[in-house]
Amino acid sequence: MKIKLLLLTFFAITNILFSQNVEHKIDSLKKLLKTSKPDTSIINKYLELSLQYRSISTDSAVKYTNKALILFNKTKNISNSDKNIFFIAINKSIGLNYYLLGKYELAEVYFKKTLDRAEKTKNIRIMTAMYVNLGALYETKSNINKALTYHLKSLRLAEKTNNKSDMATSYNNVGYMHYQLESYERALYYYNKSLKLKSELNDNEGIALLLNNIGIIYYFKNEIDTCIKYFKKASLIWEKTGNKRSSAMILSNLGELYLEIGLYKNSINYLNESKKLYLELKDSYNLIATYKLLGQVYFEGGDYINSQKSYNKALKYSQEIGENKESVDLYLHIAQLDSTLGNFKNAYRNLIKFHNLKDSIFSLDRKKAFDELQTKFETEKKEKQIIKNNAQIKKQKIINIALFIGILLIIIVAILYIRQNRIRKKANQMLMLKNAEILQQKEEIETQRDEIESQRDEIEAQLDIASKQRDLILQQKEEISESIRYAQRIQNAILPNNEILNKLLTNYFILFKPKDVVSGDFYWVKEINNLTIMLVADCTGHGVPGGFMSMLGIAFLNEIVKKPEVITSGNVLNELRTYVIEALKQSGKIEDQHDGMDISICIINNETYEVQYSGAFNPIYIISENEIITNNSNSIIKKYENTSQTQTNVCLYEHKADKMPISFYIKMQNFNTYSFKLKKNDIIYLFSDGYPDQFGGDKNKKFTYSQFKNILLNISQKPMYEQKLILDNTLKNWMGNAPQIDDITILAYKI
Repeated sequence: MKIKLLLLTFFAITNILFSQNVEHKIDSLKKLLKTSKPDTSIINKYLELSLQYRSISTDSAVKYTNKALILFNKTKNISNSDKNIFFIAINKSIGLNYYLLGKYELAEVYFKKTLDRAEKTKNIRIMTAMYVNLGALYETKSNINKALTYHLKSLRLAEKTNNKSDMATSYNNVGYMHYQLESYERALYYYNKSLKLKSELNDNEGIALLLNNIGIIYYFKNEIDTCIKYFKKASLIWEKTGNKRSSAMILSNLGELYLEIGLYKNSINYLNESKKLYLELKDSYNLIATYKLLGQVYFEGGDYINSQKSYNKALKYSQEIGENKESVDLYLHIAQLDSTLGNFKNAYRNLIKFHNLKDSIFSLDRKKAFDELQTKFETEKKEKQIIKNNAQIKKQKIINIALFIGILLIIIVAILYIRQNRIRKKANQMLMLKNAEILQQKEEIETQRDEIESQRDEIEAQLDIASKQRDLILQQKEEISESIRYAQRIQNAILPNNEILNKLLTNYFILFKPKDVVSGDFYWVKEINNLTIMLVADCTGHGVPGGFMSMLGIAFLNEIVKKPEVITSGNVLNELRTYVIEALKQSGKIEDQHDGMDISICIINNETYEVQYSGAFNPIYIISENEIITNNSNSIIKKYENTSQTQTNVCLYEHKADKMPISFYIKMQNFNTYSFKLKKNDIIYLFSDGYPDQFGGDKNKKFTYSQFKNILLNISQKPMYEQKLILDNTLKNWMGNAPQIDDITILAYKI
């Protein structure tokens, strides 16, 4: 899941510094209202009250803005300059209120009315503020082109006036554009420039908002601890200043972050705190997002009743304010929940609603795009007509000038002709001399051409030889490739097929990924007298040499198990080592072949679940809810605790192998047979070293056995086919563009 965090821009540049105690300032303003005479100062106090309430109660903010508007319309004897000031302040306040209520079309109308009056009165500060507000509004409506246009306008004005507050806001907004383009280092650069200016201005609200934005960038840089640190710093500032809206936003951020990393309890706590504040603010738009996140957390945590309640609340708010895109997303979530609960009829109905509403939004967007294209076409048509008229005027001027120049040129040409005639006669004489020189040079060039043609013939002969050699190499390569493919078919034929595996193992999976066409790893399964024998081997080398070793190993094993006295895991390995040493004529001399195999083998009694295990360098992993106990005194069995954040009720037990290969070795003792008893649903994992040793990740390091154990613990409760899919996808993501360095084999069997 890709986290979607709310990223606020500085909204409405008005040099607002929130008081450390908003409610105290509100009480002071109300007391002043009681003692003030009904004049223009009352309008200012209403607007100031609206400003203070905007962070804790949108309804109260609307109430005092309306009072300011009513009093402004009633008041007479106001100068023209004051009228402009009050008109701008009131309309800007109305626009902000509509924005916070989610009524974006009305907010746009009042922002543009404010901008128009600011442009007429050449009020640069208000123009800058409105460019920022409109940019933020279009960001909310996902109209990135218009948002970018207004943010660039605000940046130009801010740099022109060199006002620190305006510059801080513009730097923030440009940083946000880089964030949207996923240019995170550039975004951090502009956010830090903005943070520095806000710190110089002692703007606590601005500092908190920048800390939030920087935290989000660190999230996308996958530095989660740093992200949480910045969020909590911002949260402390907003809590002190009493800014409910911003506090709600940062709590929502923390809730969604904890949802992604799987800490559902923490996520629910933060989201409920955020929801409480948004309910007090009557902020319908953000309530949609908060309830939707709660629905997701409850769904992920398996609490489907609360998930359904939260999704329905979010849908109710989205329908009330006409947020159709949110409704589309919610119908899809609810359909998924119904499907999980087995309510397939309701799931189908919600999917129909999802598709109908999605198609409706698409039709509206297409009509809007058509209208914009029509307007653009008509504008371009008028512009072309103007250009055409201007061109005709210019053309006539050019004709007049050309006539004058033409007459002048005729006179000049006549003079030049007489002079040129004299020069031509002299040039003809020079030309004759030049022709003689050219004839001499021609003879020299022809001689050089003959030499070049001779060299060309020799080069063509060499190219012909090279071409034949290339064709021979290609033919040899194709013959070699065909031989390797044939070897692959032989190897696949002798490996146990799916029909045999399904009959013998039933609940299992095999992840088999050769590095080359032919594999040096192999797996082998056999059933003898109610005993199931499973084995995974890693032969020396890979490709064709490893493939030959793997086919020898399978052939030897088929012979070994025909001897009834051999059927213990240790004896099977002892016999196999003898066969390999004899086949490769190994005697311990330096010049001998040192090829061999690393193997893990287990033999399972299908009635009692008694398990024998032996290993040549390769261990065995067992995942169980029960403690694994072995009676062998020399057993080395280790219980492994999960180090990841995912909690499971099972443990992984690793039984170490004997430190000897299946080949001639310095240590040539008999292989040990270890025995222990398993229970139903315990899982056995046999594997080669290819998976944990694979290079990849950001630092191109090995996957490691520790990560391998963690992923096995995390997925052990899932069906076997799903475990295989997760292991395969995890490996692909880890490798990225890195090459596979070894053959990979994992055989898992659930008792």
